[in-house]
Amino acid sequence: MPCLHATGICRGLASNGTFLVGIVVDELAAAIEFFGDLGLVRQGDGSAEGGWVDGIVGVEGVQADLAMMQTSDGNGPLELVRIG
Repeated sequence: MPCLHATGICRGLASNGTFLVGIVVDELAAAIEFFGDLGLVRQGDGSAEGGWVDGIVGVEGVQADLAMMQTSDGNGPLELVRIG
């Protein structure tokens, strides 16, 4: 089982009104595997950069790689983020 080290956790509302939990991790692939082993399904992935991300992180010139996971019952979206 991979070691999972979360550096930050936040929650908020997703665009559909459900709660969204975001976890900042050091190793995105290991986190995807870990939560997949717990039964969450990967819904998609992507990356973001620029002024919007810089403002959230508080550091200029960063890139955020992310994966969206979903519980098997369709509730509780989970956003895994690696910032580099």
